[in-house]
Amino acid sequence: MNHVLRLSSGALRCEIVPAMGGAIAGLWMHDIPVLRSTPGATLARVRDAGSYPLVPFSNRVGHAHLEWNGTSHPLVRNFLPEPHAIHGIGWERSWSVLEAQAHFALLSFEHQKDMSWPFAFDCSQAFRLTGDALEITLSVTNQSTVVAPFGLGWHPYFVKRPHSHMAFHAAGRWEMGEDKLPTHTTATPGLDVDCATLDVDHCFDGWHGGVL
Repeated sequence: MNHVLRLSSGALRCEIVPAMGGAIAGLWMHDIPVLRSTPGATLARVRDAGSYPLVPFSNRVGHAHLEWNGTSHPLVRNFLPEPHAIHGIGWERSWSVLEAQAHFALLSFEHQKDMSWPFAFDCSQAFRLTGDALEITLSVTNQSTVVAPFGLGWHPYFVKRPHSHMAFHAAGRWEMGEDKLPTHTTATPGLDVDCATLDVDHCFDGWHGGVL
């Protein structure tokens, strides 16, 4: 059975499974799932979690082959049958618990270079429930002897509800080929759509962090 961190604040509950990529198994408000939610004790795969961290990169490294500062680094294809390396390695590894309280948890992940990522780093992920909000922070420190590329983020899965709507402003959208790699940008004002008809798997430029 998974070791689970359970945070709560009023009607808001969050369950985190450190050994499964430091992932959020579930987030509930009044027992209504905010994210796609599974009780942490029964979560079988990170890919079924409500959200998991993307570190040291998000999206895809094409054909699992990184070119950096004139050096070629083959990576592990970690989402077969896709030919790419996807969403970093943090979601595939176990995280350590540095602090756990009723409203707050702090996790850490230390990586030594391997075939999945050739640069050492350490990373921390903090979760805080306050009132009716979940605040998450993610940070990374390069521990290798050379300059290394890094990216950070999360992969949340929100519940599609009847009559739900999403809107945000952006400047451009990256189109992609059949291999799911970006090809070029097109100008766009963002999205303003009903979630029931939403079908998008793209990156956007010029987003300032707000979604309605």
